[in-house]
Amino acid sequence: MKKQKLTDQEKGLLKLKQDPSLFVRQVLGAEPETWQSEALQAIRENDRVAVKSGHGVGKSCFQSWLVLWFLSTHYPAKILLTANTSAQLNEVLMFEINKWHRKMAPEFREKIEVKSDRVELKAPLTEAELEHLKYMEMHQEADVNGINS
Repeated sequence: MKKQKLTDQEKGLLKLKQDPSLFVRQVLGAEPETWQSEALQAIRENDRVAVKSGHGVGKSCFQSWLVLWFLSTHYPAKILLTANTSAQLNEVLMFEINKWHRKMAPEFREKIEVKSDRVELKAPLTEAELEHLKYMEMHQEADVNGINS
């Protein structure tokens, strides 16, 4: 069986998966602060990351970017969101997710639905899309680095 090459669009998606700061800039049209970029990269590389900061510095914004990046670039994905109070979760974090969802590039925004209590993909992937994702994952490193170009 002849190995298929990834399209430029597929290579772009893999770059967005590998670089959440790039996702924020290109898909959400925002410029992360230094600490946000560092935290986004840390999350990409680690299972757990702690962010210590004060009030009003952009933590909810950062969390909303993280949720939208992960849902857009990882499948299947399930993300548990927590906060100190239900008001913080519903009135702050979900509000921020909804705000940034509206700012997403249309090709990403149309695939995600933000509800009052959750964020989800609008439709499950087809069998062909799942197979294609498996193929992309298998060839991710070589193709993104230009080895199979």
